[in-house]
Amino acid sequence: TPPIMPRSPMVARVALLALLGSGVDGFCPQGFGSFPKEYKIPDWPSDMSLEDSANLMTVTLGGFKYEAINEEYLQGPNEQFQMQGFDTYWQASGKFFMYYCKRFDKWRIAEISAFSKNMEGQCYAFVSDGHAGRDPLNKTLLKGFI
Repeated sequence: TPPIMPRSPMVARVALLALLGSGVDGFCPQGFGSFPKEYKIPDWPSDMSLEDSANLMTVTLGGFKYEAINEEYLQGPNEQFQMQGFDTYWQASGKFFMYYCKRFDKWRIAEISAFSKNMEGQCYAFVSDGHAGRDPLNKTLLKGFI
């Protein structure tokens, strides 16, 4: 069963943070490496340098009634993580990811189980940006996810 959209609008704060080095080579979100094969999630590079890790962007979401979504999302480390022409962002806990949906021209947040279907062009999500064409890395656009 695909994830469903929330029934009532929710407002999220989107804030950018520069990822500071974790002090560990090969930094990746906590849950990586334990996904079922049918999700088709690429392996996070284990040989990623601290410098490359520090260059990844993060997006922090907050204000959702569904608290599990309110976390920091780390940019996917390479082209294997791009979806529908854009970078993806991965929740530190390993449960959700943020991606661009080409069909609706909006950023969305889905459970990781939807990765392979969304990679094929679907747009399953729990949360969708309320504004088409937004740049999620633009600090001036802080509200409007539904």
